[in-house]
Amino acid sequence: MKYIFAICVFACITFSCKKQATTESDNTSDTKITTETVDSLTVQSIDENLATKLKPEIDGWLTYYNLNISDFQKSAEVAMDIENLKADTTYAYYNYIEFTKERDVYTPQFYDYSPDKSLYLNVLEATFVYKADDGKYHYDGSDDSQGITLFNRKDKSAVLVTYRGYSDSADAAFWVDNGMFVIAGYAVPGDIGEYTLEVFDLKQNTKTRYILPKEEKSEKSYLMWDMEKRGVIID
Repeated sequence: MKYIFAICVFACITFSCKKQATTESDNTSDTKITTETVDSLTVQSIDENLATKLKPEIDGWLTYYNLNISDFQKSAEVAMDIENLKADTTYAYYNYIEFTKERDVYTPQFYDYSPDKSLYLNVLEATFVYKADDGKYHYDGSDDSQGITLFNRKDKSAVLVTYRGYSDSADAAFWVDNGMFVIAGYAVPGDIGEYTLEVFDLKQNTKTRYILPKEEKSEKSYLMWDMEKRGVIID
């Protein structure tokens, strides 16, 4: 009788251990699947078709910093309806800059124009480049902020599309076509810096930010290089 009882106890212990091991194995498997799912959601590479579309227009900027557009990751996407913002008095930057008669100009040395020349962006102006009394453009420093505005020469409107502060600067603006433009730059949101691409799709009414975490090692920014290329006098 004692022998039978001992066998039963042994069987119960064996079954209990086996069940516990199976449970632990299942839990480990679930954890692994959950982790992989989260990772796939948080890291989303730039769409291949979009990258192909953007690359020819921003290739000079990519080459300057030795970057590969395929390495950029989607960071955020927000709605931005330029047409509605033109008359939206609740917009934080409503009437940030007014469109005056003097702004209905074509000055590619100073502004960045759409292919049909009806729209333009003012990266240099937002970086405090100015036209001096000698008729030339000068730069003698800025206050580390950039309010970049989209001007429309057809309906005489001006809408601020991005505001950059001390840790997030814009290098340049590039037009892909009359309905899409990119503002490229560099940001330092934490200990590690990141190259940034803000893609504005005027047809889809979206602004999408892509980032490439990487330390900036260039002694001169693309912005400063571009100023010199355009003939801006750096005082």
